[in-house]
Amino acid sequence: MRGSTFIETLRRAWRSTIMWSAGFGAYGLVVVAVLPDPEGMKKMAEALTAVPAFVWQMVGVQDVSVLATTGGFIAFRYFLTASVLLAVWAVLTGMNITLNDESAGISNMVFSLPISRMRVQLEKFAAYLIPCAIIPLSGVVGLMAGMALNPHAATDLPPLVFSALALVSVGMLIMCFTALIAVILPRKAWVASIAGGFVAVSFLFNSVGGMLRSDLGTAMQQFSVFHHSDASRVLLNGFPLVAVIVMLIVAGALMAASTRLFMNRDLAG
Repeated sequence: MRGSTFIETLRRAWRSTIMWSAGFGAYGLVVVAVLPDPEGMKKMAEALTAVPAFVWQMVGVQDVSVLATTGGFIAFRYFLTASVLLAVWAVLTGMNITLNDESAGISNMVFSLPISRMRVQLEKFAAYLIPCAIIPLSGVVGLMAGMALNPHAATDLPPLVFSALALVSVGMLIMCFTALIAVILPRKAWVASIAGGFVAVSFLFNSVGGMLRSDLGTAMQQFSVFHHSDASRVLLNGFPLVAVIVMLIVAGALMAASTRLFMNRDLAG
């Protein structure tokens, strides 16, 4: 039946989706709930100026004074951590698309039935897009709850939503990249190492590129998925539509490549 894999994948993923969403929401709530009043924010920003500028540039903060604003504080404290956590989720999920089912012997049973490998793959990808969107947006719900508890934390909602949507494209790209590696190298340790290395190098390119503040640094940042979803950039420049479209195109290409390779895989090998 068409859609059966899609429904089954959602059924198997709903518990983990709730747990990840609750974690993102709770973290967002805590970050905003403990945010100090404007005077306290100003004093905190003044104290942070003692930290060398290159340290802040490594974590994407070009101007420390932005941390004295609610939006800047949230961008640094919440979205920086959320991007790394979503990358972890994306790696684990990318392995779920093929590798974990193969290791458990589920794939052999499924494909003994008259069912298309392409359909199974595409329905799995489609199913995992739902938690990939729900989890970051749950963090925005947590941020909003924190603002309701803390009257000093009021800020514009659209930039927070835009930042979360930018994270969705990052999660999709990393998930599809991991799924591709899992088809090429069907060993969990290898896949986890390569996908984790991709995430680490991407984060490193963004950090070192921000520190260099040169043409080389700018070029390095362009190859980092974290740079294009940087919440501080979203707050200043608005939703990065072009960057998001490019990442979605790359994710689609990775998904197509992994599906094509999986169709020709010998699952018994």
